[in-house]
Amino acid sequence: MGVIRAIESGKRVVNRLLLLQVALSFAMAISVFFCDNIHAADAIFLGGLIGLPANFYFARKFFVFTGARQATAWMKTIYLAEAKKIVINVVLLLIVIKWVSSIELMPFLMGFVAMQFLQGFAPLLLKVD
Repeated sequence: MGVIRAIESGKRVVNRLLLLQVALSFAMAISVFFCDNIHAADAIFLGGLIGLPANFYFARKFFVFTGARQATAWMKTIYLAEAKKIVINVVLLLIVIKWVSSIELMPFLMGFVAMQFLQGFAPLLLKVD
C-alpha cells in the first residue's frame, strides 16, 4: 500500500510542477506585456511552454515501473526518456525559431531558460506529500 501511495504522491507533485510551468509562463508573459509589447509577451509565453510536451512525456515514462525487481528497467527507461526529452525540446525550439516568423528571439529564449531553471529548482518549490 505504501508504494502505491508514494506513486500517487509523486504524480500529484509532477502535475503541480506542470501547472506551475504554465502559470509561471503566463505570469512572465503578462509582466512583459505591460513592460514591453505584445510580441515579446507572446515570445516569452511560447518559450516557456516549449518544454511542457517534453516534461509531460518524461513524467509519463517516470511512473511506468514500480518495485525493486524492475529497478534496472526503470533506470533504462529514465535514461532513454531524458534523452528523448532533450530531443523533443531541441526539435520544438527549432520548429518555433524556423516557422514562427514574428518571434522575438531574446524573450523566447528567456522564457525557455526560465522553465529549465524551474525544473532545477522544483524540489525547493514544491512540497512533497
